[in-house]
Amino acid sequence: MRRVLLLLAVFAGVPTPAAAQLPPAFANWAQSAPIVAGAPDAPRLTAVPVTGADATAARDWRDLRVIDREGREVPFVLRARLGGTSAEWRPARVLNPAVVPGQYTEALLDTGHSGRVHNAVRLDIISPTDFLTWVEIAISDDARGWRVARARAPIYSLPQEGLGSTTDVTYPDSTARFLRLRLLDGRGYTVQHASVALQTVTVAEFVPAGLPLRQLAGEARRTTWRSADNGPRIPIGQVCFETSQAEFNRAVSIEHSENGDDWARLANGEIHRMVEAGVPRTSLCTTFSEARAGSWRVTVYNRNDPPIADLTPTLYTTPRRVVFRQEPGEQYRLLFGNARAAAPQYEMSRLVDAKALDAATPATLGASEPNAGYVDPAPWTERHPSVLWVALIAALAALGALAIRALRTARPSTDEPGDTAAR
Repeated sequence: MRRVLLLLAVFAGVPTPAAAQLPPAFANWAQSAPIVAGAPDAPRLTAVPVTGADATAARDWRDLRVIDREGREVPFVLRARLGGTSAEWRPARVLNPAVVPGQYTEALLDTGHSGRVHNAVRLDIISPTDFLTWVEIAISDDARGWRVARARAPIYSLPQEGLGSTTDVTYPDSTARFLRLRLLDGRGYTVQHASVALQTVTVAEFVPAGLPLRQLAGEARRTTWRSADNGPRIPIGQVCFETSQAEFNRAVSIEHSENGDDWARLANGEIHRMVEAGVPRTSLCTTFSEARAGSWRVTVYNRNDPPIADLTPTLYTTPRRVVFRQEPGEQYRLLFGNARAAAPQYEMSRLVDAKALDAATPATLGASEPNAGYVDPAPWTERHPSVLWVALIAALAALGALAIRALRTARPSTDEPGDTAAR
């Protein structure tokens, strides 16, 4: 039957995907792709991005394998620059809170005598309503002479809009003991608690995921974009926006769904473009814990402001690279598409320095090819559920027939004694 379909496709002029026969040891891998790398004169580390395999490979990449031309498994390290933020928060005493009506709410923070470096503050603010405002941060060693460290940092708390709160603010590294906070919109707030930390940020590597987003119509007080349903489950970790508008400050939410109907909030954030104390500040990206999903939804909350006319979001993913030791004159393939494979365990990750992995020679991944000798690793019962249903129905029918027969056999006679003779 397979040959007939191939012949029909050839005669109809329909292109068919090339198929590669994998070794029997890898018969349960559905796909593979050639690794396109230059010919080295000596062994070297080579890195190939797995873009193209990410939608088919297992969610945690445990089914990736590299083999050489002889079908031998080649050790590798799966490398990704995910980035992240680390901070050890410690409490700061809130001193002398005050409200200057129509101007600002002020609170002083005492970070203690330790002299430890800090560059971030987290505020616990009580407000009777949602708010989206700005905070000025000044620093001092003696609580008398102040130097402004951050003139206009955005913070918000929007639970009534369906969003959470972002009340963390960063500023240049400082050892100053005292911080002065001023919430600048003239409303009255209560700064109940505060913490400070030295926040360390590792920048992640991101590339466009290639998942188009279309804008939805008829939204009030918000602008929403959505991807197509049942799209490729590429791991997404960031959304970035482009616009020509000079000034704005909007809250953002990112949601995902497996079926396009039931949505889960993954992250909240905010984007802005403003001038702070004469210095332009721009933040157009929201980064979050990486996730896979069939559908994505991005919302910008305009509240009572007009929508940003040319705002365009893009989803981003962190690329993974398979780093392996390439031998001169050898050829390699990347295998994927086996949901039941266990994660490989190679000692290479403990033997090769991280800097050497990042400096590996780049290669590319060729077009994906189906395994001509593919054998589904799922148990026979999962691969043939219809047979089980037929067997179950037959068994129920047999049991029903036996039950009816047993009832007929056990039914007592209704004839009275002497009836037979009378008849």
